[in-house]
Amino acid sequence: AVANVTVLGHADDYRTAPHMGSGDEFTVALKADGTVWTWGKNTEGQLGQGGRTSDRNIIPTQVTFSGLASNAYITKIAVGKAHVVALDSDGNIWTWGDNTYGQLGVNPILIKNTNRPILVELDENFASQIIDVSAGAYHTVAVTATGEVYTWGRNNKGQLGRKTVTEDNDPTNFVPEKMKGVGESNLSGVVMSAASKEATAVLIANGTVYTVGGNSHGELGTGISKSVEYNTQLEKVTTIRKEDQEELNNVTRIVGKGYNFVAISTKYHYTGNTNPDGTPEYVYDRNRRVYTWGDASSSQLGTGSFMPYADPSINPGVI
Repeated sequence: AVANVTVLGHADDYRTAPHMGSGDEFTVALKADGTVWTWGKNTEGQLGQGGRTSDRNIIPTQVTFSGLASNAYITKIAVGKAHVVALDSDGNIWTWGDNTYGQLGVNPILIKNTNRPILVELDENFASQIIDVSAGAYHTVAVTATGEVYTWGRNNKGQLGRKTVTEDNDPTNFVPEKMKGVGESNLSGVVMSAASKEATAVLIANGTVYTVGGNSHGELGTGISKSVEYNTQLEKVTTIRKEDQEELNNVTRIVGKGYNFVAISTKYHYTGNTNPDGTPEYVYDRNRRVYTWGDASSSQLGTGSFMPYADPSINPGVI
């Protein structure tokens, strides 16, 4: 049987950018009207459809958000291995599915999984709407309008950005806490996040990217050898362009999945001319560039190779 899910819909119903995501054998679709539809594997309640948790559902079914304001709708979704994160138009975060490691933002001892969306409670000092969410295999990331980042869930590789690794049964894992910056203060100036299976990436307002967490496949992209299994310190992503050793910059979007990250960058270059004030003239490239880094075992970097580059293969490669 073939199911037809109309994601775009009628122009009059367009409320948000449509989006699709996939986890372990299940799919989530955010339609342009702000509704969420799911289908596929459902052993952990990851379809969010309530009722009895069954093995799977082959029919796309709408997810109901009990308590969602009458004029509110879903604006973004993020999908982990078996959990889903949804952001509504009022800046609230909803989660459902597997909660083994606290990735739903609630105590896993009390709730192992849930088949209905639940609201995530942030600390009482939180005074800013969430503008972006992302999900790793077992952890969740949320960015505020003031550029701070909250994380929760599994932290076995330091992917929560708390400058430490914690055991899976640590009682603080499920509690949303602010991500640490390069120094001792909390991270700030973030406009977007992305998560791979065991790592987290953040896009700063100045167009640079920082990563933290697992590095078993070079997914941190910071020049750290793949023999270094993880890094709990947030570090800036670099590039492989040996001719000028420039850092990855002017990034406008980042995406993570599996053991990989992708960054879209609008690069600029020196024209050889000077501006009227005597400074070098730089112009932006007409086309954006796509950078990829991390696992290449199935040639997923798009570089034409099944193997990672020799050093610095762990850094982004231009397609």
